[in-house]
Amino acid sequence: VRAEVGLRTGLRVTLPEGLPVAKAEAFLRSRARWILKTLDRFNRLAARIPERPLEHGAAVPFLGRDLTLNLSLGRSRVERLGDSLVVHAPRRTPAAIRAALEPWYRIQAARFMDDACRDLAQDHHLQYKKIVIRSQRRRWGSCSSRGTLSFNWRLMLGPEAVARYLAAHEMAHLAHPDHSRRFWAKVAELCPGWREQERWLRTNGVGLYL
Repeated sequence: VRAEVGLRTGLRVTLPEGLPVAKAEAFLRSRARWILKTLDRFNRLAARIPERPLEHGAAVPFLGRDLTLNLSLGRSRVERLGDSLVVHAPRRTPAAIRAALEPWYRIQAARFMDDACRDLAQDHHLQYKKIVIRSQRRRWGSCSSRGTLSFNWRLMLGPEAVARYLAAHEMAHLAHPDHSRRFWAKVAELCPGWREQERWLRTNGVGLYL
């Protein structure tokens, strides 16, 4: 018997073929505390996640602004025209629209984070090797021992100040590869007021998704 709890799907139970339902019920009772605790946590998380229909005329966030989706059938690509995103997708389904949007967000993330880190490097005499954009499930950024800075493209779904804070956070690791007092002092030097952005990300980061 396998029990899975999903943020959108709730509790899902999988039974081996031929297993009596009574045994599944006994299994669930033995895991009741974990199941109820997880469902409660996911319910609280769901309250902080906005409903975001990916359809014509809907809005998607980009660095603190809302961009209106203008859908068109065709090969996957995205163009920005002012406050609109012209999204070409082979089908008008959320999956197809999401598949077209994510590469665009990744490109924007690469440009934005590279500019932000280059400015910090010049102003504070720091050196990094390169910028990499990823889709980490549990991390917003990282700094390798070789000076490669990795950032989650979903940062583009939040405020610009939060993305700049993450740039400062990972750049500070170039000077102090830990989370010591000296590291946080460096973060404060690179990003005054960083605590506000850190609090925002801890509270609202779960909602940064398409």
